Amino acid sequence: MTERLLFNPSNYYFNYNAIIPAFTALILLTISAYVLLKEKKDTVSVSFISYLLSKTIWLSGMAVIYSTQSYLVAETIFKYYVFFGVAIVSPTFYIFTSSLLNLQKRWLFVLINYIIAITFFIINLRTNYLFIGIKEYSYGYYPILNTPVSYIFLLYYFGNVFMSFKNLITKFNRIWTEERERIKDIVIGFIIFNICCIDYLPAYGIEIYPYSFIFLIIGLTYLFNTRPWSGVKEEALLEQKEEEEYIFIFEDNVDKLTAKWFNQI
Repeated sequence: MTERLLFNPSNYYFNYNAIIPAFTALILLTISAYVLLKEKKDTVSVSFISYLLSKTIWLSGMAVIYSTQSYLVAETIFKYYVFFGVAIVSPTFYIFTSSLLNLQKRWLFVLINYIIAITFFIINLRTNYLFIGIKEYSYGYYPILNTPVSYIFLLYYFGNVFMSFKNLITKFNRIWTEERERIKDIVIGFIIFNICCIDYLPAYGIEIYPYSFIFLIIGLTYLFNTRPWSGVKEEALLEQKEEEEYIFIFEDNVDKLTAKWFNQI
């Protein structure tokens, strides 16, 4: 029944509002293919590709939703396809920044992150705790997420984004090689890139056209020049590691002196 609905041409129509998200998804897919074919296959490049693909799933799915005149088709595509991309956007962004900065001790957090993301995906698939229906705006259908659980999801989403930027800015402040300027440009590029979160507003009943594609294209142009998928130079990471070791030794000595002082008392 659902398959016949999804593949029935009469359920779709040409909606010019779907062109831009579809085109942006194609750009993201092309850059992913470029990085996959031209760059070395390591954790940084693979996680960057995963991040772009999660955005590609979201935008390509929304383009199809804009182009359908069937409520059931829009609901099905959102539940099974679009929200999967939305759910994994923030953990893939976190794993990319962690691998970019060689934060090896964060992998357990990354695993927990993905478990939470898949849990939200299953909740959305099986219940109405996240997704409550489809609303028709002037530019097409749009999923509505205005539920208490959806606000928990937003906390999870923006918490990951915040932690990712915190890691980038912390490392930026600790690195004094020529890589410092490059990390600054990466931070700026991803700030522009993440303004696409304005697309959450229609999901909460605020009718504005989802202009995320503008910030995605500008951010991608900025990021393409910084080549974030190639990682941070090893000497910069070594310098940062040595500094962290000195801090650890200093803190360890302070702890020992404090314990000795208390024993004397």
